[in-house]
Amino acid sequence: MPTLSRENARIWLLLLIFLVTLLSRNDAPSFTPLFGTSRRGRLSDAHAVLNSTKWGDFAPHAPKENAPPWETPHYLNLTGFRQTDGYAWTDLAYFKDRCRQWSGHAYPPKKDGVDEWDHGLVRRTWQNATGTVHGKWVRREGSVAKHAGSYNLSGIAPNVDWFDDIVDWGWNVTGSHGNILLRLLEDDGDAVWEEEVEEGKKPHSAGMAREISAVANIQDEEHSASSFGLRLHGVHWPAQGSMLLTTTTEKFAGIFGLPHLAPGPDFFETAQKLLNQTVGDVINKRERSRFSDPSNPWTPVVEEDISVGFPHCEYVMYLQLHPIDPLYIGEGVDDQLVSLVDQLENELRFPTGAPLKGKPELRMSLVAWSPDCAYYLESKGPPLFPSVEGQHLVGVKSEVLLSRTKAWMFAFATVLMSQLWLLKTQMKESNTPSTLGRISFHTVSMMLMADGMVFACACAWSLSATNTFLPSLILTFAAFITRAAYLNLLAFVYLSLWVPQARRNIRRNSRRAFAWRFMAGQSVLRLAPFAYFYLREDNILFVEPDAVAFAWLVGWVWVQLVVIILC
Repeated sequence: MPTLSRENARIWLLLLIFLVTLLSRNDAPSFTPLFGTSRRGRLSDAHAVLNSTKWGDFAPHAPKENAPPWETPHYLNLTGFRQTDGYAWTDLAYFKDRCRQWSGHAYPPKKDGVDEWDHGLVRRTWQNATGTVHGKWVRREGSVAKHAGSYNLSGIAPNVDWFDDIVDWGWNVTGSHGNILLRLLEDDGDAVWEEEVEEGKKPHSAGMAREISAVANIQDEEHSASSFGLRLHGVHWPAQGSMLLTTTTEKFAGIFGLPHLAPGPDFFETAQKLLNQTVGDVINKRERSRFSDPSNPWTPVVEEDISVGFPHCEYVMYLQLHPIDPLYIGEGVDDQLVSLVDQLENELRFPTGAPLKGKPELRMSLVAWSPDCAYYLESKGPPLFPSVEGQHLVGVKSEVLLSRTKAWMFAFATVLMSQLWLLKTQMKESNTPSTLGRISFHTVSMMLMADGMVFACACAWSLSATNTFLPSLILTFAAFITRAAYLNLLAFVYLSLWVPQARRNIRRNSRRAFAWRFMAGQSVLRLAPFAYFYLREDNILFVEPDAVAFAWLVGWVWVQLVVIILC
């Protein structure tokens, strides 16, 4: 029987790889596989609805008795936007009203103007909202009560095998208050739609629209284990500083109906033009691809292990950027402010050394609404709450955050090098059998193991730091807010490094194992990173300071040192 030589096997393997690569190119003759065809058809149908509808086609208000035909409720032929789906769309008017209130508070309309969105041509806020903000939220009930048994999921999305006997949905917030961390992302390469302005007329604040996405981590303070992350996609109107984002799943075609959720007709027009282009590009790209991708292009799932068959609450989120503090850009005329804001953003992104008055914070207010779970989440701050209880959402631009992170990493590296120097100095002083016999092997091992773990984590993270820093920041923040007691316990164990030495001193009745300089230096240096996160409000992880917990940690280290000295 003929056999294939090892050399020929390598050649055939290379030919096979070449053929697979050639045939998988997007410009090769394509065929449409059965897998994924159904989703592409649904996406194309939803895109047709997005393209053909106009402002007012979606008016899901409660029916009025003896109302004329033009005042009857109107729905869309989109998943989740149909009347038969049963979502709480009667609260849409209240949601839009809250959006207008948040924007009106940030940018009060002109007293003599007829347009509530007319606040002049002053670009007093960031034009690129990429950054990270955090703050507190409060929950408000909708006008109707909805629960898992209120819907026929098989009728809303029959193509999904939904789990049976689900008592409660995922991403459902039941507590009255909590925290939120929001990471916003918009690239210069994202699509932009700008309306043409007729000669002699001024542009509207909703005249330009741009793509934007966000990752939100929401934590319920009344339920310590209730924390989840989700991704939203939407539109940013830079001139107004307004953003509207939504989730898109099998039971809610959020991105396709987003223009109808906008607060006004001008916002609808530019959002529809933008999404017609961007959504169409996504669908066309998938149709040209040889191998179909069955995944959701606008998936809200952040954790990949979440099952599609498990339903979650949908979200529509409205964000309003606040004006930059005049301390940084002054109170000049329109043209001057436009130039100053542009210069400020350019200097942050491409530093040239130009003098700046400071780096303004990124501030915004939030109102999020779940049309199927029927409740609202609103950021806590003026005018409904005093400023001491909350300042809505506060954070920094991504460039500022990266700069702070670099500074913190350099400082942390300095701390590690100082620890190494102290250890080297102590090794020189403990160079005799008698001095070595007084040193606890476990204390030194705890120091070296902790430093080694930090080194290993730093090496692993640095390999992909550019791509994973901000997602890792979200994950770390989630760990801090949902497992705070556990992390305090880890810190307590980490700072118990002197316990083995104290135990050895007591057993051997010896005291001067380590030099005073070594014990005091190691204690201060190992407490320093904890002091940054426990005491500083604007830390890079956006965790709330806890001076009491840090005081306990300092006291614990001090007690260990006292025992070593006295025993």
